[in-house]
Amino acid sequence: MDSSMTSPRASFLNTNSSSSYSGGAIGKAVADEDIFTELLRSLVPPLDRMIDSGSVHAAVQRWAIEAQTYASDGPPTTLVELVDCRISRLKELLPGIIEHLSGYCSNPNSSLLQQSELLRELCHAICETACIGEWLLERRFHLLPLFFPTLVNDFRAQSVLHQATKMARVCDDMYSLVQWSPSFSPALSDMATEFEEIIYSKHALYGDIVAQGGLAWKAVGLPIDFALLTRVKQWMESVSDLCLSRIAHAYERRARSSLAYNDEMLSVESLLQCSIQVLSSTALCVSMCGESFPNLASQAMYIAGECTLWISNKFKTPPSAPAPALGLANNCRHISGKPDTLHFQGKQLNSRAMRLLAACESILRLLSLTKAILVGNSASSVFDLNIRIDHTDSVSGALETLATSLVEVSWLLAETLAAFRADGQVANPSGTMVLFADSVAKFARRIVEFGSNSKVAIADIRQRLRQIQGCVDTLSKLYK
Repeated sequence: MDSSMTSPRASFLNTNSSSSYSGGAIGKAVADEDIFTELLRSLVPPLDRMIDSGSVHAAVQRWAIEAQTYASDGPPTTLVELVDCRISRLKELLPGIIEHLSGYCSNPNSSLLQQSELLRELCHAICETACIGEWLLERRFHLLPLFFPTLVNDFRAQSVLHQATKMARVCDDMYSLVQWSPSFSPALSDMATEFEEIIYSKHALYGDIVAQGGLAWKAVGLPIDFALLTRVKQWMESVSDLCLSRIAHAYERRARSSLAYNDEMLSVESLLQCSIQVLSSTALCVSMCGESFPNLASQAMYIAGECTLWISNKFKTPPSAPAPALGLANNCRHISGKPDTLHFQGKQLNSRAMRLLAACESILRLLSLTKAILVGNSASSVFDLNIRIDHTDSVSGALETLATSLVEVSWLLAETLAAFRADGQVANPSGTMVLFADSVAKFARRIVEFGSNSKVAIADIRQRLRQIQGCVDTLSKLYK
């Protein structure tokens, strides 16, 4: 190795050096490029024969004069000074980084590199190195091989440095993330959008690193800060809890006083969309972490239950309305009011059926997200969650509301199919009727899957699940 690559092993820890580059965070220019491979393969003859310091300095000066056409760093003398500063810092950083990474590859049980603080310092040094590399690459600096000739053909070192740069970029962001307490906008719609943007940006950067426990890094011999990955999971769950709680509190205020709720200038339809948006972002957090969030059961189930209840109420008439003439849904005991679906015919019936289908799609989306949050990819039922003792009552109430609402919606679907039959559309089915029947079958299957194989001990919820199964059987008979 040349003299420029023989700095002491701990030199990269000197991140407070007077020559330290204090540029922006890595990733602004070519974050996903193999920066140093690009820089180290750019040398062409006769520059590779310049081995004395005078000729190298002259080459840098010529480059600075040419770079004036696309660089805005001042006159050539200033640009030369900036380059010299960065090259000096690279000579301090690169040897220690490569030696530490190579040492870790040969000794993965190194206790020193497993310490979280040292790994953080290593990541900081790698990020600083990458920022310098980006700066040089942006200015088309093609003379780096003159300063690090042994790295030109050391493809293993280049590969390790490339992988480490990607790892450090992610870790550096994670270190900042876990120390940040987000302050969301007061408006729920703005909060939902801000939460969504944060989580989707982190998903784009982190991928499945957290869920896989840094397996991709381990595969190429890089160190892993397991404590950091755990803190990221905790941060994801904590922020999801914060956003879900704000949505749940909005439903609670609406339940206590519609007048107070209306002061928030948010329609129920908008609240439903915010709910789906926040649940979706939370489900993405679960996917990123590779673990479900059962501690969020009370909020998630409450939101899903309130949304489903509101959707079902949209299609019902007051309890004083006359009961439907046909008892085609006797297995689905109606709880709080009778729908007037059988009073609709023709286009009115078709329009109502399509609106009901759209509502059911929203319900299925809610259920899918809720299950993803609470049980992940498990085949378990959300009704059989092992919940914290202090959440038992609230979750039980939310479960009962949700189960009751699902019975309501299933009954509405059965009544709509009965209305199609009364309208003569079963014998001569319209396109709307066929689409509706197919969607009903899909809805019934998804509902059964949602509560599949449940052994829930709460009697009222167990009764609702039996009613839902009865509705499914009735819908199946009607479709035939």
